[in-house]
Amino acid sequence: MPATTPQIVLPIVTSASTTVRLILADSAVGPVTVDATLAAGTYRNDRRFSTAGNLARDICAALTLAESAAPTGADTLGTWAASEVAGDLAGRIALTRTAGDAADNVTSLALLVGGGGGATATHIGWSATPKIPDAETVGVTAVWNAEHMAHRLWIPHRRDQMDLETDESVTDEIGVSTVTPVHETQDYYGSSVTRVIEIASLSGASVLQHYADDANYASAIGAATADPHCAWESFRLQWRSLSGTNKEARWSPDFTLQSVYEVLLPRAPWIFSARAAVTETQRAPDEYRLDIACTWVGSS
Repeated sequence: MPATTPQIVLPIVTSASTTVRLILADSAVGPVTVDATLAAGTYRNDRRFSTAGNLARDICAALTLAESAAPTGADTLGTWAASEVAGDLAGRIALTRTAGDAADNVTSLALLVGGGGGATATHIGWSATPKIPDAETVGVTAVWNAEHMAHRLWIPHRRDQMDLETDESVTDEIGVSTVTPVHETQDYYGSSVTRVIEIASLSGASVLQHYADDANYASAIGAATADPHCAWESFRLQWRSLSGTNKEARWSPDFTLQSVYEVLLPRAPWIFSARAAVTETQRAPDEYRLDIACTWVGSS
């Protein structure tokens, strides 16, 4: 039985650009506002912080470019990097700015969406925007730590040992349509590979939102109370809301090897009901088993 922790990632598709606004109370050029532009596109919170298409990485790239784009003598020259907040609860994003000048004093950072459709604070796990740094050494570094797990990323957490079992089978789906691949209630004539994911033991806050909303259950896995992204139930709703190729999820059996993944599509009935995939195995302390069957689309 594998002793690794998995992750599942869904795409974040923005239809409008996003302004990312940095405000410095002081710098080599005085008080200044720096506006960076994050283009509309498809992003993922896959924790691959050195890879283009990772939302946090691309926010940092846009900010670094904006800080160096002003005419010489008027630029602020700060540089940015994305990482993960240290601790047991994987999946929370940290943004770090390295100062461009010894006078740099950061006031706030904000994601501004004009007409809608861009990236928001929720996408990177912030509870609000603008956001002041969680830590700052003036003229050296400033750090913004997300309060919540990243949007459209699910990593199962529990108190101690997590049991993970996976199985793969080939099935024949007989139907009237030749549309592929099989997912939800779509019919298909021919063979398709079904990936069955079985997670034998999970804590309540990692599975159902009403547990995640309870401080006692959330603290048991190290999550913030009412984290909107740590429960499987909420992640499933996000998955269900997508359509077309955007419904393709990336499943990494080992969350420390994010570049190794399989592309999966959800199957009925669990995509329509969280309870169809969840079985309570122990009431006190709360323990659940999760079983989900997906259609295999491809591998990285």
